[in-house]
Amino acid sequence: MSLLEIKQAILALDNSELRELNSYVVDRSKQLGREKKFEFTVGQRIRCQGDIFTISKINRTKAKCIKDVTGERYNIPFSLMSIA
Repeated sequence: MSLLEIKQAILALDNSELRELNSYVVDRSKQLGREKKFEFTVGQRIRCQGDIFTISKINRTKAKCIKDVTGERYNIPFSLMSIA
């Protein structure tokens, strides 16, 4: 099923079905983020939105990262991170 077909099918759902679908999508997104957490380690360089960071600490849902160019600290969700 293509994304276009899914979007068209969503138009036929009523309000309670949309709430149920939203809950499912949010849960799946969180699950993928938790799985992605195990790809990263402290000291590893990562990319987020085109910038390079170094992981300084790994928390439950996000990693504390230091931007390599400026030294600024950011909390970045695992779902936005990729290995540099």
